[in-house]
Amino acid sequence: GIEAEVLARIAQNMAQAREALARQTFEAAQALVQVRAGGLCFDWPGLRSQPTEIRRRLLLDAIRWVSRAVYPPRRKALNAAFGAVQTDGRATLGGCLLFMNGAQLWVCRELNAVKDIRGPVDSLWDGRWRCIGPRAKDGYEIAALGPDGLAQCADWRTSGLPRALLLATPAIWEDGTLIAAPLVNGEKAWQAVLERGEDAFFAAVLSH
Repeated sequence: GIEAEVLARIAQNMAQAREALARQTFEAAQALVQVRAGGLCFDWPGLRSQPTEIRRRLLLDAIRWVSRAVYPPRRKALNAAFGAVQTDGRATLGGCLLFMNGAQLWVCRELNAVKDIRGPVDSLWDGRWRCIGPRAKDGYEIAALGPDGLAQCADWRTSGLPRALLLATPAIWEDGTLIAAPLVNGEKAWQAVLERGEDAFFAAVLSH
């Protein structure tokens, strides 16, 4: 017995509610999130103070953006990961690592998700990264920095970035020898840049 006019009004109200949630999520992202080396750094107290739905949307958007997944994780899995972060300080979900670092929650690529991805230096690595540098020799390739590569970066702590994030960042290798770790040392010869830029995360939040 519901008339078409009533259904249309309900649909309009729902669309307006979705638009309001998207806007609030976008504003929260701008206030709480920094994009650093392809990872997302959340202000943890600020994130926890957000309404449950806004917090859920932010984390879903973060995981989807970092992992480049087509489909976001299910609500139950997300809730479990969020609980693990609060109790254990870290969790993995959808190819991403969520971990606490002081008063910050980081969402970055999980090393296990990229450790076997290798490609020529002119390829798009992990669907996200372009490495730009001098003309590469034959045999140069992009692969994850990993623990072996990070061990060759004596001053990696000066980057100000967490170890867990750096392990899954792109590096230039030749026959098992590290040539460059652009996101660790801030090298001038080589750069690693996100294909869609850092602002793409905030655009993705608004579009969802």
